[in-house]
Amino acid sequence: MVSTILMFGLNHLSIWHLVLIIGFIAVTKDVEIRFNRKDLGWMVCFILLNVFSFYMNPPKQLDYEMVLAVLRVGFYFSLFKIVTAMTAKNMLYHIEGLLSNWQKTQFLIMMILALLIIYFPLLLAFSPGNMYIDSYSQWGQAMGGIPLSDWHPVLTTLLMKLSYKLIGTPVVYTWMQVMGSIMVLTYFSKQLLDLRLKKSYILLVVFTILFTTLLLSNMVTLYKDNLYNLSLVLVTLFLVRIYFIEPTWLQHWSSKIIFAFNFNVVLLGRHNGFYVGIAFLVIWFLFSFDKWKDVAIIMVLTALIFMGYHTLLNQRYAIVPGSPSEKYSMVLQHIGAGVDAGKPLTEKQNEFLDQILPRATWQEKYTPVMIDPVKFHQDFNKEFINTHQKELLKNWLTIGQQYPLLYLRAELQQIRPLWDVNGWEHGLPGTQMFHYMINSPKAYYDPYLQHYDFAVEPLRNLIAEWSYQQAPHDGVHKPFITSVASVSILILFASSFSVIFSKRWTYLLILLPSLLHLGTLCLAMPAYNIRYILAPVITSMMLAIIFKVVSTKALISS
Repeated sequence: MVSTILMFGLNHLSIWHLVLIIGFIAVTKDVEIRFNRKDLGWMVCFILLNVFSFYMNPPKQLDYEMVLAVLRVGFYFSLFKIVTAMTAKNMLYHIEGLLSNWQKTQFLIMMILALLIIYFPLLLAFSPGNMYIDSYSQWGQAMGGIPLSDWHPVLTTLLMKLSYKLIGTPVVYTWMQVMGSIMVLTYFSKQLLDLRLKKSYILLVVFTILFTTLLLSNMVTLYKDNLYNLSLVLVTLFLVRIYFIEPTWLQHWSSKIIFAFNFNVVLLGRHNGFYVGIAFLVIWFLFSFDKWKDVAIIMVLTALIFMGYHTLLNQRYAIVPGSPSEKYSMVLQHIGAGVDAGKPLTEKQNEFLDQILPRATWQEKYTPVMIDPVKFHQDFNKEFINTHQKELLKNWLTIGQQYPLLYLRAELQQIRPLWDVNGWEHGLPGTQMFHYMINSPKAYYDPYLQHYDFAVEPLRNLIAEWSYQQAPHDGVHKPFITSVASVSILILFASSFSVIFSKRWTYLLILLPSLLHLGTLCLAMPAYNIRYILAPVITSMMLAIIFKVVSTKALISS
């Protein structure tokens, strides 16, 4: 509680976070905490992680950040101890006190209404839908002003087009995102009810997810990642249902069809989703054992839906292929690190890189956290990359052999949200704070929709002003929400190692969709934006409480 109050006083926590934490303390007041030697090891690891974070990215106000780091260590350590110390007495309903089906239904209806009430001011302020960066060009494709291409996932573009055909604005698509998030959180609540978790804990977890993951602002913004993130979370919750709650769930044809349709949103909803989905299905089939027939049917249904979608798509639309150069973001990031550092290269390497972009421009535009300033420079020669892909990879490999540590540093900088517990401050709008997605320049809309205005401008301005006060984006103050993201991801990885060492393979299977997603980001795509890692962040929070409840119930039964 002391850490919480001090962090709030230093403007690191918003008022919503303060209320949530006070609620958490109130709900868990009966939990008995005991310390042991292992706790010292966890604390040392977290301290070393902070030291590494400061070394990689020295903050602008070292004293201020060091004070915050100490407070965060105390806060997260206390949170960890409370969660691990919870027992069945604290968090589970007794058998004789179980809720009836009608009581569960009432609670879920109240949950839906509460979530709608929370979303309503945002929908009112930003209807028919907020836009940012990629949203502009994708909405332009949906309206027909820009040729339809696979630069953005075509599935989400077509859903936006449907919204445009129906009422001329993206409001239908915005509501799809909002209702999708409400459905996911409600289904998660149902899982916890079926696991006998008390309603107070369920409310606490759901609202923590809602207010600490940018879920609210993301779902009223036309982001191509949103439906993919929600579908990936649903895959995880379906697995929880199958392996921890209702083993016969997958035997029903309706369940198989729902799973297959949702899985196609994973395959089609994001460019890396295809690889994540295929890898997961193959691994699941190989290790499904007694469920292999059901998994095989899901694979067939998924393939049929996927092929049917592409058949109809190719008959109806002429899709312009995206530039192959787009898939080399990480390659260019690594090479750019070498150029920016002024490392000596061979004459042939310099000549090759100059064909892509003059060396001076490489050094001027390169940033450690994203390659976009290089890729979208007017002199960037993506056509040269498209016709010399093998040579690009060859040069990338040879430069990497010369400077492997430089590549490693560039990789770590690119995926900072996965490990940087102090938050990151690269200044990319829309990454960290609510208000940078809210303050979208009106001029971007003009080519696509001449008279586009937010529904209630004063409310929008009020929220924007308030959010600036809560988290000023000045390169000095790092919002609490960025450390929440990285700690969530680190918990996901720590849980994975733990279940591997303890040989709890079912737990690992449930973690697998999120791990595969993170793996593809590390290998081929930038991960500098919270929306890219939204699904794993949400999943880690959900599974933290689910795994705790399941393990506690297992102790009771044994």
